Amino acid sequence: MPVVADLLSFLSAVFWRWQSWAGGSGTGGAVVVIVGLYERLSGHHLSKRTYVGIFVAAFLLCAFFLAWRDEHTKAEELRRSEHPLAWQRNADEMEQWRERGVTLIWQWQLPALFPNAEAEVNAWREDMLARITRKYGLRAGGVFNTLEPSDFIGAGAQTATLQVQHVLRVGNFNRLIGMVSRGEFRPLTDTPF
Repeated sequence: MPVVADLLSFLSAVFWRWQSWAGGSGTGGAVVVIVGLYERLSGHHLSKRTYVGIFVAAFLLCAFFLAWRDEHTKAEELRRSEHPLAWQRNADEMEQWRERGVTLIWQWQLPALFPNAEAEVNAWREDMLARITRKYGLRAGGVFNTLEPSDFIGAGAQTATLQVQHVLRVGNFNRLIGMVSRGEFRPLTDTPF
């Protein structure tokens, strides 16, 4: 029976909006006044068909639109209110991977203790690029993977060492998390990051 209840709710919403228009409030009231002035000043009376066309059909169409617009506005407000939470959840989902990238920075500094750190960094970079591109698209992958020469030339190097590249990518990943949390990148899929 939810369909019947929804239909009754819709018809009620349309009726009250139509009543508002035909009863003379708002724009409907302006139409009522204009029709009355026209008849009074010109001495012409509108036919019954014209009255029905204006006061029933046209106002009914406007009432349908207003009922739809009210529901559409409510749905949009609800959608917008949920987005910041969803965006933050997406960013939170990425956080553990950022932490792994930061851990690898420190492990790479201690090759005696972590001899496979370079291989793990490369695996992390490839994995993150694949995950980002799958979830957020190529442009987001570009944010992660693009290294600006000014980032490492300013530090006195002509090229970035692999370690510097990794540090920059972790920074890019951190920036990407912020962009996701602000909704600048929306997920393309519901699959986990």
